[in-house]
Amino acid sequence: MSSPKVPPNSGDGSDYFFLREKSAEERLFSGDGETLLPRLSLHDEVRCVEYLFKDRSKGFEAKADLWLLPKAQMQSVLSTREILSEEDIRFGETISHEPTRHRYTAMRILSRIALSHFSEQQVPVEGWAFRLNSFGKPEVISPHSDICFNISHSEDVSVVAISECQSIGVDIEFLSSAGLGELPLHVLSDAEKERLNSLGGRDKYEAFLDYWTLKEAYAKAEGKGFSLDFEKLEVSLQPLSLSFLSGEAINQPLLKTMTLSHHAQYYKIALCLQD
Repeated sequence: MSSPKVPPNSGDGSDYFFLREKSAEERLFSGDGETLLPRLSLHDEVRCVEYLFKDRSKGFEAKADLWLLPKAQMQSVLSTREILSEEDIRFGETISHEPTRHRYTAMRILSRIALSHFSEQQVPVEGWAFRLNSFGKPEVISPHSDICFNISHSEDVSVVAISECQSIGVDIEFLSSAGLGELPLHVLSDAEKERLNSLGGRDKYEAFLDYWTLKEAYAKAEGKGFSLDFEKLEVSLQPLSLSFLSGEAINQPLLKTMTLSHHAQYYKIALCLQD
């Protein structure tokens, strides 16, 4: 079966660069040749892709790692629960819905692996401590609080995004062949609704998901989640940018949208990085 693939560049600007996909050996082995997690077999379907983002006007450059976890590999990740902290375990036990609890546990394990990988193994997978902000966003509090991460999931794929910047947000949404039916247009500005009305069929659906994923990635990077009024946040797709209809100043983030293919299914992914 095919593995998740992210295209090198969807062609919407020169300030985004695909670096490379890391090999299975690089993902699993530390610099001294010892396995990062001896019991964990991250098959080829668990991807780690590196990206480089640049904002030439501000001289801001940031690298981001995007880890892709298909549902089929979740049990492999869950087999390494021993790396979780007592706090991770206690929180997981509060989740009564079993599939949600398993996904939380797998994503916390993968987050620890991804963070240690990003730190070049300076911190062991057991060495990370987290907290939730007032809006429920997980944040690193030690030992390297300057490394940021964010997670998202949709249907059969979950993602972890890692970066060494002020904040990062990621959103993934399943691109259903059946579409969304009646689109929830209340999350769009009047200008965005007008643009959608000029499109039809799949183009309209994909444009809506571009708007939606970018807004959610930004809200997650800001740590505000659904408390942000999406209708008053306007997205420009060419070039990618954000603005508030109220005229409120915005620290323009680095943005990227991409399409992921996995087992003949397609997903929209948006990344948002703040300097």
